[in-house]
Amino acid sequence: MKLPILVYHRIISNEISIKDIPAVIRPYCLPGGRFAEHLDYLLNRGCKGISVSEVFGQKEFRVVGITFDDGWESDYIKAFPELEKRGFRATFYIVTGYVGRKNYMDWVQIKELKRKGMEIGSHSVTHPCLLDLDKDTILQEITQSKQVLEDHLGEPVESFGVPYAFVNRRIIETALKVGYETVCISNTWLADTAAVPKIYGRYGMRRGDSIETFKGIVERRPFELFKIAIKEEGKKCLKRLMGRQVWLAFREKLLSRRNS
Repeated sequence: MKLPILVYHRIISNEISIKDIPAVIRPYCLPGGRFAEHLDYLLNRGCKGISVSEVFGQKEFRVVGITFDDGWESDYIKAFPELEKRGFRATFYIVTGYVGRKNYMDWVQIKELKRKGMEIGSHSVTHPCLLDLDKDTILQEITQSKQVLEDHLGEPVESFGVPYAFVNRRIIETALKVGYETVCISNTWLADTAAVPKIYGRYGMRRGDSIETFKGIVERRPFELFKIAIKEEGKKCLKRLMGRQVWLAFREKLLSRRNS
């Protein structure tokens, strides 16, 4: 069976002006009201939100994986209560070097997420583009983040979320070799619940996405999934042509010019 895994980033208060947030982050900032709308839609359809560790072997059709990247404090403040209210679980991928910084979760909050049934995964130490690093630094980013999380949580951390949309076989193999059970990447494909090794694609939820896009992913509508795949493939081709560094600089400049 195949099911969608959703990835959110920063869930913000409806009262916060998007113009007060840096332009490069804006596309990934979802208002709390819209996030609640997503969860209500799942609940009303009889769907259940699950963590990444629950994907493998899953036989229930009406399930959706829910993940959060980076460890934003707003995800603890805004998203966590909404998940808990509906009995949903999710995986929170933490950048260990960001813990305790302004706008990011601290260890007390992360431990409460774990205690309340949420899965904590690693999202590296410093959130680099791993493709730009040598193999020793890649290993350090992937291994050290796991060790730090396990030291604080007192339990194994079994899932790794690759930062950015750039990944290759070396990165995936390194993550599996150091002990992660699952690896989540940014490729937009449905997760195969029987796949071994457990490499899962995810669908990014962005501020500009319509509710129909969300519904199309959740309901596995072929045409909606095809549109997303074509769009993402076009972006990949552009990235390959421009190169990673040029692409990132171009993207930052483009987003900075937008007013909202």
